[in-house]
Amino acid sequence: SVMPVTTRAAALRSQIAEETTSSMKQVQSSEISTESEKHCSVVQQLAVPQIESATEINDHCDHENKRLIEEIDISIENLCIDEVLTLSTASENKIAEQQINKQLGSSHSDDHQSTILSSSSVASSVMKSPTLTVEKVKIDYSLLSTESSDKDEDGIYLGDSNAIMNKPVKNGEITSGTSTRGGKMIYMNDFGYLFLNETKNAVGWRCARRDLNCKAVIYTLKNTQEFSHWNGQVHSHLRDAGYTRKNEILSKIKSRVVDEFIPIKVIIEDEYRKAKLTAEEKRVMPLPIQIESGLYKLRRKRYPPIPTDQKFIIPPVYQETYSNSRFLIYDKRKTVYGGRLLIFASDDQLNVLFHSEGNI
Repeated sequence: SVMPVTTRAAALRSQIAEETTSSMKQVQSSEISTESEKHCSVVQQLAVPQIESATEINDHCDHENKRLIEEIDISIENLCIDEVLTLSTASENKIAEQQINKQLGSSHSDDHQSTILSSSSVASSVMKSPTLTVEKVKIDYSLLSTESSDKDEDGIYLGDSNAIMNKPVKNGEITSGTSTRGGKMIYMNDFGYLFLNETKNAVGWRCARRDLNCKAVIYTLKNTQEFSHWNGQVHSHLRDAGYTRKNEILSKIKSRVVDEFIPIKVIIEDEYRKAKLTAEEKRVMPLPIQIESGLYKLRRKRYPPIPTDQKFIIPPVYQETYSNSRFLIYDKRKTVYGGRLLIFASDDQLNVLFHSEGNI
């Protein structure tokens, strides 16, 4: 059928309008798509370095994990080859496990980079304490070896000490001396004994090591000073030849300091030279400067007290020389002198005086 003219014109107009509207929509959609493509390209450009950095981190993480796993496997193999393994204490195992658990827990909550750091720290802690890894692999073997080694060491130590100390006191050469407080003392078989008591026929001496509560007591004959018997108590300490030798030399020095009025340092050096000390004995002996002050105090105790008046008595030791010749040549108390007159001079000094020239 043929459409009227007006109807065809209206249809054409409507068709043109629809085509125009559709073309405008296409233009707008093309502009929107262009802008979205530009925005996406910018986002993609920004995301590229992030993707590249994440890829690098993943590659680094895989490389580090492989390296750490290989090192741990090698360390475990090397440690398992050893025949004797040391077992750490239970407290050390607990602390190590707690530290590892804390580090593993923190690694799950952190980002990827912190995971790498925590894994490396955990691996380093495992590498620093290989005994923990070995215990999980060889726990039974290490327990057996540790227990057997402890038993062996204890048995050897106790047997040796008992065999050395549990020995009866035997007769030996006895030398006399003085203690640090000036008391009587003797030495026998590298043990020192202090004076204890005295009976009708014997003298008792107890061990000088009172600091160790040693209860050994010996008895010597009163007339001959020889060993008689002992109380049956063994010494609670080992013999010390250096201790005995040291006290013998110091006793000689003290006796000379009291009897001879020469410089104390000269006496000490002279006795050390006579003793012919070994290298070990030289390390034990005190230096002269360390004992010089105490020896001067000992010498001052032997001096007579300062007199308070003129009626004092002069001891015989000050009236003679070391060669037992006269030293006090005049001792008179007269009113002409205004008191007591004392003149000290040796024969040699008088000879020098008599043969000297000049006025006296």
